[in-house]
Amino acid sequence: AEAARDAHRYAFAEYLTKGQSPMIGQRVDVTIVRANGAAFPAEIAIMPVPETPPVFVVFVRDISEQKQAEAHLVFLLNELAHRSKNLLAVVQSIVNRTLRDHEGSAAREIITSRIAALARSHASLAADPSGAPLRKIVKDELDGFSNLIVIEGPDILLNASAAQTLALIVHELATNSLKHGALSSDDGILDVSGCVVGDDVRIENPRYYPHKSK
Repeated sequence: AEAARDAHRYAFAEYLTKGQSPMIGQRVDVTIVRANGAAFPAEIAIMPVPETPPVFVVFVRDISEQKQAEAHLVFLLNELAHRSKNLLAVVQSIVNRTLRDHEGSAAREIITSRIAALARSHASLAADPSGAPLRKIVKDELDGFSNLIVIEGPDILLNASAAQTLALIVHELATNSLKHGALSSDDGILDVSGCVVGDDVRIENPRYYPHKSK
């Protein structure tokens, strides 16, 4: 605070001597200390008034909210860069692993479906960047079979990384089930349930039973 006062005194003296000063007639961001000792960011503008003796009018504007918004924007940009880097790494891994085990049109179809699953998980995260509900992730991946699916258990909010991983896992399980398991038949129900054990979230092995018994 004392340094700011000295800067202002120097600006006044410079203006009175030279007729100009970088701090006079300009908007300058400074930190101001209230009478109670609390500091806050402010924008000040010192305007000269042609009087004798010289008169200066000082305009002060609290820019705390502006600075908070700027800091939040920087955080979002850094978070976006971090997630974009992670997303590209996941896509690269999907492509490499798929091409290692498949080729031709089959590889293209699998890559497309896996990236689509990844996109769905990111669509869920768009509503809340901090994470996505477990139930929604499972439901989104199995949405085409809603009449054959029962989802049970607590609806837990997973962080972005866990949500992304779970979406890919559920997609793979659903694909296998569609080809070889419960979802290959239209006369049954797939029961997906989960529970919390300590700090862990456990998804039980999906259960399949005849539709008529439900």
